[in-house]
Amino acid sequence: MYGKSKMDTKEEQSGIVNLYPDLERYCCFLCQNEWDGKDVAQETILKAWKYYSDQEKITPALLNKMAYHQWIDTIRKRKKEMITDEPEDRALAQSNINEIVETLFEKLTPKQSLIFTLKEAFLFKVAEIAEMLHLTESTVKGILYRAKQRVEKEDPASVALFWNEEQREVFFPIFYQALTQQNPDLLLDILPYFHEEKVSTIHSHISTPSNTFCMAA
Repeated sequence: MYGKSKMDTKEEQSGIVNLYPDLERYCCFLCQNEWDGKDVAQETILKAWKYYSDQEKITPALLNKMAYHQWIDTIRKRKKEMITDEPEDRALAQSNINEIVETLFEKLTPKQSLIFTLKEAFLFKVAEIAEMLHLTESTVKGILYRAKQRVEKEDPASVALFWNEEQREVFFPIFYQALTQQNPDLLLDILPYFHEEKVSTIHSHISTPSNTFCMAA
């Protein structure tokens, strides 16, 4: 059989390159800083090129999964620990996701947290988010802009007035599970509750998944 032509190779490489911007954005969200995010994204792309001869099999979901494990490996090396036991490996991953959700709940309002997560972690388009939340695209862009500013600030204004105790108790595990399982459907299921200003009957309508992490204060 004949090998691949130079044209085929260039087309495949171009396809991967087109996926890179979204991958880098996801990695920056995952790592919570630009430097680590770019490093993880680059390592992920190199591994994808190395281990997948059929470039058509490289999808955004696959790259995100590879990036997640690359970040876990990076954390291991920094802590100079050899983690070989599966429960310990899971605990490390859970701790990392838990920190991300804590950051969201500490710095962002409920609607900002939802929109920011859908856009940065799950790569939803602004138009899609606007349609789902019955908002204009300009409104969503404004919310994203303010959310990014809050995330970047070391000491943001308090959002305690926006997150009441009941909301934290219900929504924290849902955000956590969505990111851990890389499953945006868990967030889409709670969209109706973000249309309402008051959620006094959340517990009677939403069943929270069981987790083994510490709730953010």
